[in-house]
Amino acid sequence: MPKSTVNGIFGYETHAATRLFQEYIRNVHGDISIGVPDGVAGPNTLGFVEKWKQAQTGICDWGKYNAQTPSQEFTQWMKLLAKAKNYFITAQ
Repeated sequence: MPKSTVNGIFGYETHAATRLFQEYIRNVHGDISIGVPDGVAGPNTLGFVEKWKQAQTGICDWGKYNAQTPSQEFTQWMKLLAKAKNYFITAQ
């Protein structure tokens, strides 16, 4: 997670980051061998982390996006949510 600090505790942010990594491997890379995303940094997940480290892959660009400069995907998602909200509000 871009804004997290290292404190030696596997807390909420580390758990969330681990699960996001697992989701990314499974859904974006399409590699289901990582298993079901559960936020646990077991041997399988750590194996994928090592592969990324060795290949110097996975340098994330999350830090360049924020509320003032959202990603294209985020903008598209928010537009879709607004359409859904409008649909359900007008359907009442």
